[in-house]
Amino acid sequence: MIGPGGEGRPCFYELDCTVMAYDWGRRGDGAVIHRLRRSLGAAIEASEPAAELWMGDHPRAPSRLGNPNGAPLDRAIAEHSEHFLGPTLAARGFRSLPFLFKVLDAARPLSIQAHPDRERARELHARDPHNYPDTNHKPELAVCIEGMRALVGFRTPQEIATFCNHAPEFAALCSSEGQLFSEAPPAPPPGDEAGARQWIRNCYSHLMRSSKHEISEAVRSLRLRLDALSDSGGLLDVDGLFLQLTTQFGDEDAGVFSVYFLNLVQLEPGEALYLGPDEPHTYLGGAMLEIMAASDNVVRAGLTSKFCDIETLLEMLHFRGGPPQVLRPTASGERRSSFAAPASDFQLEILELERAPLSHSAADRPAILLSLASPFRVEVFRQQSLELVDATEVAAGAALFLPGDLATRGLEARLSAPAATQVHMATVGPDF
Repeated sequence: MIGPGGEGRPCFYELDCTVMAYDWGRRGDGAVIHRLRRSLGAAIEASEPAAELWMGDHPRAPSRLGNPNGAPLDRAIAEHSEHFLGPTLAARGFRSLPFLFKVLDAARPLSIQAHPDRERARELHARDPHNYPDTNHKPELAVCIEGMRALVGFRTPQEIATFCNHAPEFAALCSSEGQLFSEAPPAPPPGDEAGARQWIRNCYSHLMRSSKHEISEAVRSLRLRLDALSDSGGLLDVDGLFLQLTTQFGDEDAGVFSVYFLNLVQLEPGEALYLGPDEPHTYLGGAMLEIMAASDNVVRAGLTSKFCDIETLLEMLHFRGGPPQVLRPTASGERRSSFAAPASDFQLEILELERAPLSHSAADRPAILLSLASPFRVEVFRQQSLELVDATEVAAGAALFLPGDLATRGLEARLSAPAATQVHMATVGPDF
């Protein structure tokens, strides 16, 4: 692939990326990942779920260089880190990408979950490497492609208390009394932040530690109550979601009651959520781009048949109340915009391409380029002579890797498209 001393180093690599067939993934020709793969001549059977498309070098599902038989990206980077990552990251000891880029397409909800910070990630990996395979943290940015809904962060105590009054069965699970029609403790007054966190912690802990029998009794009773309310038009939006989740996950999963604890968010295409450490969340459905620190650590506690670690989740959650911030891209240069995510492990930049070329400004960092809808062109020139060194046409749905040593080699990449085209560029943050 690369000769001794670095001779024959390519200017770019098309990636062959892995599709994860989790059962919550969307099926059918209209699903986003199905559509992207079909445009590349690598169609997936319409009956098969396509949940996530992984673009990167994570050892669980590393992309391959060029084709399915090409070298895995994790091995290539480990062997030639200065070329792939660039001299700065390589000199700091990196032998893998700091970020992982994904397309996610969910037909039904994912698990109630949170991601650990670095310190807890190391502790969890040392204790249970099977369920926590990484020592790294996993902050992530999720950008809506279409139809994205999520439960994110805790509601305020006042909102939660309103739902307790609305649904006594829910209130009982939030109470230490353990009786079906007991009341949840009174919510603290607005402005008492420490009291609010403790109140949410106590109520949520009671819910998540309830027995399957207690959950089942509460679900059945509340379903009867809501069925009666539906006849009179008294159902809340979250009640409908609660009924949907009980149909999908049964009546013994405490996660179905998270609809009354967590903020319900619906995003428009291009809007995003940043999920830092210890933030409870689940994606309810829809398609999105995800970029995250290179990790697959997930602490789950409901809406899943996978391994759940309720005590770890309760120990790590921040229990802050209030709505999450919806992010929108802001201008970061000519025909460029990006999301202001606080994690420096990654940056997602949006490039607005047209016939006039746009220079790749991060030539000293590795980058993955992806267009969801239209093809684009990449040309690489020598900076001094403007001699064309190489060029490629990138199809919609194809991931193109730009190595981090272009600037060191005196090369400049320029991107263009025959018509207005939006390209997403995943890279590391400028301060990483």
